[in-house]
Amino acid sequence: FDDLGDVVKLDAKNFDARVTNAKEDVYWLVKYYAPWCGHCKKLAPEWTKAAKTLKKEVGDKAKLGAVDCDDATNKALCAKFNVNGFPMLKGFAARGKESHDFDGARDADVIVQFVKTKLAAKTTASEDKLAPKLTYHDAFNFLNVVDAHIPKALLVVAASTSSDGVPSWWTSTAVKYKSGRRKDVAFAWVRHEDDPGVARNFKLDPSVDLPAVVYVAPNAEYHAFLRPAELGDRAGGKIRAAKAFVDKGRDGSLRGGADT
Repeated sequence: FDDLGDVVKLDAKNFDARVTNAKEDVYWLVKYYAPWCGHCKKLAPEWTKAAKTLKKEVGDKAKLGAVDCDDATNKALCAKFNVNGFPMLKGFAARGKESHDFDGARDADVIVQFVKTKLAAKTTASEDKLAPKLTYHDAFNFLNVVDAHIPKALLVVAASTSSDGVPSWWTSTAVKYKSGRRKDVAFAWVRHEDDPGVARNFKLDPSVDLPAVVYVAPNAEYHAFLRPAELGDRAGGKIRAAKAFVDKGRDGSLRGGADT
């Protein structure tokens, strides 16, 4: 933790000036950590590697920061952002006016892709081109009309299990199916409370079936579900489960138990 490389050391003295009240419009992804934390030690080299890559590829448009929450002078700062476990990763955009949690895979490539996606977003930090948020009316076109020849993966979440923006583990899954401008699978997501018609259309019970991943075969030939018990609770497990599920759909393994 002593050699931060291109990671910016943030603390109670400089956090507001650098992040939340900054003069420059820089996207920040901040790691809140404790030096004794095993998961933090495992993340440290990936965080440093990601910071180095971002400095090379996007310059000063984005920065990775680190706050030592074990330092007594930073206790109030960490409490302000409800840090209750380590490491916690939080993104800040629009000079700190927008914030969101990062719960994607803890490796450098995913972190870099996540930050680049946030930089590319034309609206706010809570929207994502890799996996756009859909309304009920958008969903029909997404599933049946646009790029009908490729499969679709739709995440349906409840407000209680999601932040304001797309869950970052979902974009971490989506990026695995994108090469340049080509998408092998199109990803999107819906918050049930905003558009309950989507869950109703798929006959999903919001009290027990969410979050759910819906795989829709090319030309909407059939669809299948990955439900909460199979999806799991931790971000890394969700990415692995969702990818395995989508891969089964692509090789035809889901057809037997699917709905048409």
